[in-house]
Amino acid sequence: MANEVFSVEPLAQAAGWSLATIAFYLLAKRVYGRWPHWWLMPLNVAPALLLITALVLHESYRDYIRAAGWLVALLGPATVAFAVPIYEQRALIHSHWPLLLVGTVVGSTTGGQSTGRRWTGAPEPTAAFDQHSVRGRSLWRDRRHT
Repeated sequence: MANEVFSVEPLAQAAGWSLATIAFYLLAKRVYGRWPHWWLMPLNVAPALLLITALVLHESYRDYIRAAGWLVALLGPATVAFAVPIYEQRALIHSHWPLLLVGTVVGSTTGGQSTGRRWTGAPEPTAAFDQHSVRGRSLWRDRRHT
């Protein structure tokens, strides 16, 4: 272990990093619930807090993943668990695939647009919603007349 002065048994280290991961995630969820900004999403805050903790404790990523890797291992079964209801609803999905396709494309595009706008600071939407697209032209026209 990186910090030989405060050597901790592997089981205690696993419990500590696991509890820290879960606690930081729950804390991040509460913070995001109160202040819903993209930079305060739990996906951003929890790893940042874990990184700061690891740096302060002089621990390596290898130590962390060795201790809390079981949490990562649970992602596989969780992903498969989502597949079961999808499989059970395959007839419904098959009958509505065009709508699901459009929803996926639009959601991905608008999500990418909002993320890109947040990162670049651009005040106006770009790409799919610019004034050159069909929907974009009507949006721009409506904005000018208000």
